[in-house]
Amino acid sequence: MEGRIEGRMALKTIKDKNGNMIVKANEMITPTQAKEIVEAGLEEVEVRSPLTCTTTHGVCSMCYGKDLGTRELVELGEAVGIIAAQSIGEPGTQLTLHSKHRAGVAKKEITHGLPRVEQLFEGRSPKQTALMSDVNGVVTSIEEDDNNYTIVIEPAKTEKGETERTYTVPRSARLLIQEKDRVEMGQQITEGFFDLAELLEYRGILALQTYLLKEIQIVYKSQGVNINDKHIEIIVKKMTEKVRVVDPGDSALLPGEYVNLNELNVINEQLKDQGKDPARGNRSMLGISRAALQTQSWLSAASFEETTNVLASAAVNERPNVDYLFGLKENVIIGRLIPVGAVGDEDQEDDTTELSSPRLTAEAFFKDEAIQESED
Repeated sequence: MEGRIEGRMALKTIKDKNGNMIVKANEMITPTQAKEIVEAGLEEVEVRSPLTCTTTHGVCSMCYGKDLGTRELVELGEAVGIIAAQSIGEPGTQLTLHSKHRAGVAKKEITHGLPRVEQLFEGRSPKQTALMSDVNGVVTSIEEDDNNYTIVIEPAKTEKGETERTYTVPRSARLLIQEKDRVEMGQQITEGFFDLAELLEYRGILALQTYLLKEIQIVYKSQGVNINDKHIEIIVKKMTEKVRVVDPGDSALLPGEYVNLNELNVINEQLKDQGKDPARGNRSMLGISRAALQTQSWLSAASFEETTNVLASAAVNERPNVDYLFGLKENVIIGRLIPVGAVGDEDQEDDTTELSSPRLTAEAFFKDEAIQESED
């Protein structure tokens, strides 16, 4: 715990069991304070995290916390996404080599090493998943035959309209429950890896994010590789920031379209102010490959893969038509300075139109037209 909270910003004032203040709210937790928190016997504290940051673009400095390079609060314009990718990818190379060298000793390491990390980052379900309860209730019986266990769960009285659940699992599975045990929706019944889609459905987005963080860390730490949690949280945030539109309401969104959660909240606030029906959607989890194609920049997405489909979709659809060049890749592609560090700060401080962010339309891309300057 000491290493995980050090360098984070406290969400609320942290006090010991006697009421003595250790860290004020919105202050960075120093190594000394982190040690005091552990010695005080506190089992949990509330800190800011990139996972819960509500900034529209990127992540705020308060939720990111300490820059591990400077040991100070991260500066505005720091490319924390690239740092996160490098911090995970470079040890991943070590993980590959390490597992390969030891393949003759423990073949299991290859199965649960880099392939497991890829499985998690791509959001794929394992071949054999753990059984999860889809209802709150009580285990009324567990019957065993030659090949299977038959588990019956009676829904709780508060679960109106729910019927008795019967699950059949192979005898080779290891059960984590017994008769008369109370179970909650999303509780693990058998040992194994979770199906990520089921975990999201039954236990929500925060449980999914926590599970991804924990499982990725388990793989790396099993190989002796230490990665700061915030690097993984940055990637997991990008994987889970999308909402799949179910009911567009009076918005210009389309059913089945993926949109950023923060963007959807802004759209709905505008609709409510106008007395119109807001859009509704479900939180989604996309693997890193799919998330790269669902970025707000069509130029960045087109440079990744499925170039023809991305460009055609951007040209015929109204909403993602304009690329405002907020990210790094799209600026590199057209030969502009990337908006990071001192360059980004100067752009924000200068009010001249020459430094305003340009935009690139898909039609202009097809017609090979010049970049259009954004309107004042």
